[in-house]
Amino acid sequence: MLLSRTVRRELPRGQALVVRRTYEIRFVSNDGGYSVEGRLLDCSVEAPPALNALAEIERNRPDTGLFPLTLDRRGIILPVAVGGQGKAFDEASRVIADMVSNKVSDTAEQVAAHKFVKQFGSQVAVGLWPEDLFVPTSSQRAEDSVVPLADGQSGRVQILIEATRNPRNALLSRFNRTVITDFGGIQRRSDEEWTLSAN
Repeated sequence: MLLSRTVRRELPRGQALVVRRTYEIRFVSNDGGYSVEGRLLDCSVEAPPALNALAEIERNRPDTGLFPLTLDRRGIILPVAVGGQGKAFDEASRVIADMVSNKVSDTAEQVAAHKFVKQFGSQVAVGLWPEDLFVPTSSQRAEDSVVPLADGQSGRVQILIEATRNPRNALLSRFNRTVITDFGGIQRRSDEEWTLSAN
């Protein structure tokens, strides 16, 4: 089957970073549930010209360690440590730090850029796909939480999910996750969409 994931992250000044990856996957039954084997077929990145270096890192990121995924008998993704991302994140952090130092004079924008790097790092470290991605447990749901920030303040994270199953096999058809963050008064939105179709 073909699994596609499109991620759109808001950037300052109305710009966005859009990454689309397409994988060829197959489900393999085992004693405890299923294994999802896969390989990356394609990656495309849309980014503002100022982020060309970051976009190139993202295009070349191999996604090593992503597969195989392990599912239980219900089709729920079991947690696993995400590997192979550290080098890409370190390089992305260096590129962004250089950009901030050389091209951004406004203090508020520098703070926002550094917070973006920290958020990016935490997302890479967690690397989380929804546990019920392949068999969505509900068509709509929302979560709202307050998170502590390093400076002693607190931020807010809202997660909105809409999902549909394929009526023929009850597997994922389309899964949308929107994450809205408010860290220190700086609001950002990211949208993720997964689709699963026959190859």
